[in-house]
Amino acid sequence: MDIIFESFEKRAPITMVTLIASLSFKATGWTTSKQVAKLYEGNTPDWYGINYAAYSPFLNTESEESKIVQKFIDTINKNGYIVEKQQQKQITADTITFELTGSPKEFGFKTKDEFIKMVSSKGFVHTPLQKGTKYLITDDVSSSSSKMSKAIKLGIEIISYDQAIKM
Repeated sequence: MDIIFESFEKRAPITMVTLIASLSFKATGWTTSKQVAKLYEGNTPDWYGINYAAYSPFLNTESEESKIVQKFIDTINKNGYIVEKQQQKQITADTITFELTGSPKEFGFKTKDEFIKMVSSKGFVHTPLQKGTKYLITDDVSSSSSKMSKAIKLGIEIISYDQAIKM
């Protein structure tokens, strides 16, 4: 919730994904939070690769998790803040889409989010690993992780964080 309170202090916009993630629901990390946020924003989430147990409580508006989210949204709105919707990025054939695996730390980034922000400023768009994703960016191009295997199966080009930085 620290991110939310920092936003309050700075009067910075609060996004739905930040709100969901800040509540730290069990088994609900950033990737799941992004999809749950889409649900609350009236968009269609992409549950592919996400554990059903992590998102299923949000499908029921009467669940404890849904009630907590709605109560938090109401509280924020009552105090003069607006929970902003995520900007849906338009993906065309020319869009450079990517997913990440491994850690960008040895390439000078503290977190994956920091890396995502940097490459997003260069026009890259972060997407789930799916058919049509252009790159899987990794710290070890010889890894045999499940994401690497899936990327190979889907014909997705695998590059290192270093290669992505140089693009």
